[in-house]
Amino acid sequence: MKSDNHTPRRIFLKSSLITGATLSAILTRTSFGKESGKEESKTEDGKPAGAADHFCKGLAGPARLSLATSRIAQEKASDKTVKAFAGFELAETTAVLSVLQDLEIPEPQPDPKDQAVLAAMQAAESGLGFDRAYIKAQIENHQILHDHTAGYLEKSSGGGPAEKHARHLAALALTTIREHMAICQHISQALNNA
Repeated sequence: MKSDNHTPRRIFLKSSLITGATLSAILTRTSFGKESGKEESKTEDGKPAGAADHFCKGLAGPARLSLATSRIAQEKASDKTVKAFAGFELAETTAVLSVLQDLEIPEPQPDPKDQAVLAAMQAAESGLGFDRAYIKAQIENHQILHDHTAGYLEKSSGGGPAEKHARHLAALALTTIREHMAICQHISQALNNA
């Protein structure tokens, strides 16, 4: 019996594997407010100490992963709208990572789960299954980034220069994150109707 790599079951399994690995990698790095189970320190006004640094470091890993997966999508996406979105995402993450570099935020260590996501994306075949998996992963990534960014804006005090720079970055990022979430939802609906 001949094996068909494009059966709905195979497409579903590949999509689920890519999405699950992406979500797992993002969730392990972006919880705002606590680090390794320790109670966070507070400033005199009750705001989290070092919140700007924590916020910026929390953006770096997901931005790197999104950059890498979007590069893959630029090559493998079969839907022209998915390919266009990957281009928007490349521009966004390149800008965010440039700002983080200017703020001297250290580049995160490669995460093994990120490596697994990248390997799954690289191994996936071009087609509708890849497009769906990429967009689903982007929706999940942007939701996590939205929560991280909105949480930071809600909890930060906007005090010193570092905090002000981080708040400016967060305000701009949140606008783009929301826009990308809406675009991805629209693309996802179109792909599900294909």
